[in-house]
Amino acid sequence: IDIRYGLIWNADMADSDQTSWAQKPDGTRDWEAIFEDPQRGLVTLANKAETPAQLNETMITMVKMLFGRRGDAANIEKFTALVTEMAPADGEAKQLDKMKSHISRLMREIKDERERKVAEYLSANKAKKGGDRRAPPTRRRPPAAKKAPPPPKSTWRTVFAVWAILASLGAGGLGYLHL
Repeated sequence: IDIRYGLIWNADMADSDQTSWAQKPDGTRDWEAIFEDPQRGLVTLANKAETPAQLNETMITMVKMLFGRRGDAANIEKFTALVTEMAPADGEAKQLDKMKSHISRLMREIKDERERKVAEYLSANKAKKGGDRRAPPTRRRPPAAKKAPPPPKSTWRTVFAVWAILASLGAGGLGYLHL
């Protein structure tokens, strides 16, 4: 952990693309570890802030990391406003512990919401698939029926070519075949 641009920064955060975040054996994110890990957890990281400005900037960075999907702009706005209200950058240093307490509570609410969504997702998939969420589908589309080959396109061309050859040869008694 070091300080960059006024932020408490974990080396893992710099390269974090969320694919490296802790996962459970079922393939879902381990939100407990992501938030509460004593070394790299987001709550731990926020509590290492030494000034209100550091806490504010660190939390805004975390909000952007946590809500990085396309449709999350409203959540980023909502939680950035909450962070700014709970831990203003220009807040008093003597209020820092109180700010950290509020921020920790907010982070744990976000964690609880994420864990609830994972549980809903897993139960919905289990009910839908009847077991493991990564099990192969049981119903598949039947293979497409083989199409009949198209009729030869050269049929009329062949008739015309034969007619043209016969006409050019004079066709013996076929005088009506003149071009």
